[in-house]
Amino acid sequence: EFHRKMAAADPQDLRALADVEVILDDEAAGLETAADPALAAAGSGSKKERDRFLAQACDSLREMISIVDRMLKQDPSNENWKFVRASAQVRLATDESSLNQGQDVETLARAGLAAHREMAQLKGASAMGLGSAATAFATVEPTSLRDPRFAVACAERAVDKSHRQRPALLFTLAQSLHAAGELDQARQVAK
Repeated sequence: EFHRKMAAADPQDLRALADVEVILDDEAAGLETAADPALAAAGSGSKKERDRFLAQACDSLREMISIVDRMLKQDPSNENWKFVRASAQVRLATDESSLNQGQDVETLARAGLAAHREMAQLKGASAMGLGSAATAFATVEPTSLRDPRFAVACAERAVDKSHRQRPALLFTLAQSLHAAGELDQARQVAK
């Protein structure tokens, strides 16, 4: 609420808007993790509770997209914000798909994937953006939209750009390889 008030006090202050966006992103990620049945404690994590967490994540992602749109109006060339928006679109579509709700989750997912593909194909794409694209193409719902080979290509570029020094990007590569059916290679990269 503090950061929302700061952003409302000066709508042109991109730093304040970015602070709200980061908090909403973290909040949505935490809620998505809490909804993951694989991470639920034994005997807990009912479907109703998981759905509640996902619904809250969807609310955070919708607000996040709205804020990023405001930021992009002020700085339409900011590639990082474009990746953030595309990632939020794919995550929102995936969460809504898991909840079996949303008017047209496939259209939303396709829009996020198209933006990811376009930006990832740029020679100067950042390691962060490439990692985001890899995750999106490896995990999007509905599964018919997945492109594991493109996910691997993006993840490999991200790992190369980071000189194999960022564990999160190595993990993304391992996940992408797993999604592509390259299980032995995925295990090796994960280790």
